[in-house]
Amino acid sequence: MAKLQSGDLTLEIKFNSFEADWVAYEVLFYWQDTVIVNDNILKRTGEYWGKRAYGTFLGNDYERDYLIDTIKRVLDTNQPDYWQPIEPDITIAIYPYMDFPFGIKSHLEFVNEEDRKVYEEIHAKGDCFTIITLIDTYNFKDSGAYSGNGISLHLIAKRERLEKFVTDLEFEYQNLKIEHTDPIRADVDALSLDPAIAELLLFLQRNGSQKDSEILAGIPGFQLSTLGKVMDMELIEHCNNHIVWLTCAGERLATDLNRLMSNL
Repeated sequence: MAKLQSGDLTLEIKFNSFEADWVAYEVLFYWQDTVIVNDNILKRTGEYWGKRAYGTFLGNDYERDYLIDTIKRVLDTNQPDYWQPIEPDITIAIYPYMDFPFGIKSHLEFVNEEDRKVYEEIHAKGDCFTIITLIDTYNFKDSGAYSGNGISLHLIAKRERLEKFVTDLEFEYQNLKIEHTDPIRADVDALSLDPAIAELLLFLQRNGSQKDSEILAGIPGFQLSTLGKVMDMELIEHCNNHIVWLTCAGERLATDLNRLMSNL
């Protein structure tokens, strides 16, 4: 999940699944640690809406995610932009330092010229962003169609927070794509093993055996009987016509591999 926080307000976005070419999103609004929206007014008819988590808004986009690209584009250009999936359950608009309400002369008055200079410097750098997340009424019970109406969360975040948010989103999205396109690697990654051990297990999984010592013996430089004595070794994985070289300390490798093999 990725969280964008401003004071006690938080926008949370999760990638739920990637099925039949649809990317599924979950969006939550928080005040401190409490979900803001009353779960009782959310739609729960049918299988899709019925499986939503407490206080969670649902959305979908077709074939791939476009939200990450939108955020990155705003960060790069300092120009406002918005993301709205093909089914407009959710709209997220991002405005580089623009005061809400937009398009109206600000009532802001400066006490002195120094305050004005600081304000204008921040504005010029685009160091602050207004993020407005609109949830269409179609997410609410008894609503039969998209209306363009809804509720929204209004956040003001500094650049570094927005950059961290989009980095977290991208990390989760890449993991989701791996689960969709390479479920074996997803299962191995879920074990949180040492990287070298993870690659070794991936090799074993893809070659159809987890216990066959001949597979281990077939990896150059690997000797199971002397594993505990090896202090530095190279594992070579031949997969998809390329070679991955992995170097690790033998003592750590022995510990993790023994733990792993005992659970197979």
